Amino acid sequence: QIQFAKNRPVGYTREGLIMLEMKSNDFKGKYDLLRTELKNTGAVAEISESMGKMTQVWSSNDGWEWKGRDPNLTKSFGTLTITPEHGNTIGWQVLQGRDFSEKLATDSSGIVINEAAMKYMNLINPVGENVSWKFRDKDYHYQIIGVVKDMVMESPYQPIKPTMFFIKAPNGTPNWINIKLEPSLSTSEALVKIETALKKIAPTIPFDYKFVDEEYHAKFIAEVRIGRLAGTFSLLAIFISCLG
Repeated sequence: QIQFAKNRPVGYTREGLIMLEMKSNDFKGKYDLLRTELKNTGAVAEISESMGKMTQVWSSNDGWEWKGRDPNLTKSFGTLTITPEHGNTIGWQVLQGRDFSEKLATDSSGIVINEAAMKYMNLINPVGENVSWKFRDKDYHYQIIGVVKDMVMESPYQPIKPTMFFIKAPNGTPNWINIKLEPSLSTSEALVKIETALKKIAPTIPFDYKFVDEEYHAKFIAEVRIGRLAGTFSLLAIFISCLG
């Protein structure tokens, strides 16, 4: 089971992807400046912001309605706010429709859904479908613009959570920065350049980054330990039984 989970396609590119939490208001309202400064270093291929880190679905909400919804279905979905460049940063795979575009103001009322959401909603061709979300007694209306391949963001042993991605949502704003390192530079060289650029924008904030692939692999540590313990106790049981 552990090996199967390790070999499971994750639906995005973990390699060369780092993330850091925006723990300070020093980052607030500075996304365009941040993106410009980082890309000018030559160490960053792309950058995005997201609600929660890539290895979790930070926010879930119910209150969703769509055409043909089975009344017996619950209406809870992962609800994650991102910036338009998120797909290019993490390398998600668009299966239907298109990705968000920073050039289209109308995308503020658009959503991208994952495969799990498409299947859960029983929509064969979801692009162009309208959905509504009742959040804190107010109705919000969106149109599906794209479908992306399922991404393993939570437990690699569990089914993928149906998830909606927005660039403008009422339930919160992005609180993590995702950075795709420029592959032509060494990792150590790229990190030095990124830290220098960040210090210009938020000089008092430590450069506390995480590698996405390391965060993902950490999900297996507990299961590996349990597997080893189970094997040890099995051998011990066999040894004791042989003693009579």
